[in-house]
Amino acid sequence: MRKTKHRQLVDLVKGKISDGEWAIGSMIPSQRDLAKRCGMNRSTVVAALDELKADGLLRTITGKGTIVANNSWTLRDEGVPLNWISGLLHRGTETAERVQMDETGNKLIRLDRDELVRTMFPARDMQVIMRGVLADWQGTSAGGPNGDPVLRKAICNHLKEKGIQTSPESVLVTSGATQALHLITTALVRPGEMLITEDPSPLSRSAGLRDAGMRLVRLPVDEAGLRPESLPPYEKRRAVLYAMPAFQNPTGSLMPEERRAELIRLGQREQISIIEDDSFGDLWIDSPPPLSLKTRDTFGNVLYIGSLSQVLGPDFRIGWTVGPKAVIDRLAAVKAEMDGGTSLLQQLAAAKWLASELHGQHLDYLRRQLRLRREVALEALEEHLTGRAVWTEPAGGYYIWVRVNPDSQDRLLFQKAQAKGIAVSPGNGFTSRPGQTFRLSYSLISTAEIRKGIALLGQILK
Repeated sequence: MRKTKHRQLVDLVKGKISDGEWAIGSMIPSQRDLAKRCGMNRSTVVAALDELKADGLLRTITGKGTIVANNSWTLRDEGVPLNWISGLLHRGTETAERVQMDETGNKLIRLDRDELVRTMFPARDMQVIMRGVLADWQGTSAGGPNGDPVLRKAICNHLKEKGIQTSPESVLVTSGATQALHLITTALVRPGEMLITEDPSPLSRSAGLRDAGMRLVRLPVDEAGLRPESLPPYEKRRAVLYAMPAFQNPTGSLMPEERRAELIRLGQREQISIIEDDSFGDLWIDSPPPLSLKTRDTFGNVLYIGSLSQVLGPDFRIGWTVGPKAVIDRLAAVKAEMDGGTSLLQQLAAAKWLASELHGQHLDYLRRQLRLRREVALEALEEHLTGRAVWTEPAGGYYIWVRVNPDSQDRLLFQKAQAKGIAVSPGNGFTSRPGQTFRLSYSLISTAEIRKGIALLGQILK
């Protein structure tokens, strides 16, 4: 079917922006010039430009003209089929399922769970917060699917402390980081597009993403995180990259300043859309991480994900996504179809929490607790697995990644571990690369259980 002149002009402008011919901030030709070049009347040009402004691609500056306002993520906003993916982040391996679901009468030493022990939840402080919420409770919110406006403002203030300048209109409140990622991949990544993930990573083995028709490309992670130079050839504007620069799951790696700058330069030059997952960014142990990718993003290429669930526990499902307003509105529309909105009571509690001194005090407490547990885990690994395995030494987050030496591998390791009452996360839930690996989490159990669990693993690998 032949395109209308209106649609031809819309596609022409999008092509010039996406190809980099018309850069963000540059002035586009006047309506008169466009009409002359394209052989169409000015009313058609005006209608086409109005559509592009509504999409957030263009913006008119009074007295000057129309400029390019956005690029890569906004260009994903048209004609995206809504694949409601069941179990998007489901790992799809029988061994991983058994470990996660095996609940017997005996208490397991849970070195597999990626959550905080209940005793780290600030129960008394949260009771004070909730009393304040209920005292102010009106039963309604003006936020709609985008989230409560007070919370979105509190998130902006929180992000400002991390060097991220944004406005409430560019923030979407989600039910945790997992939902944020689900929304992005469902609403903005088209079937057939290349989704570049870290390896190892929970996304690396996602059956849901493959079933949605995405081409998963896995980039190896080393002690400094994802390596930008290992990017494979790809079609321009048809690639999305997911990265967790701060305390990556499952390796705990931390991307240094130089590599972050390189990744941003690559994304801007090649117009790669980047999803930055900063869920663990506040849980540094030794020193604060470098500034996030989003702080360096001057072209709107980066969608930023944050969360309180890693700080307050899995029952507090509050997260957020930050990006261009047009993209946030698109995600909010999809979210409205999905769940109608995140729990309002939790949103109001999160707003008060972030605006108080309690958040910073609790982070200091968590860092002390995680530092203690990490040191105990590393000491136990040194004592019981030296010569049998190698492991990462994370500077923050929950995780240690262990690789068993070839001459110590036991194909029944995970079954034997469960028989001894230990649950770990097998590496084949995160990577398809050869070798025997597993993830240890030190966030959920006591230091005594950490020592005991790792000692028992050492006995199995003898």
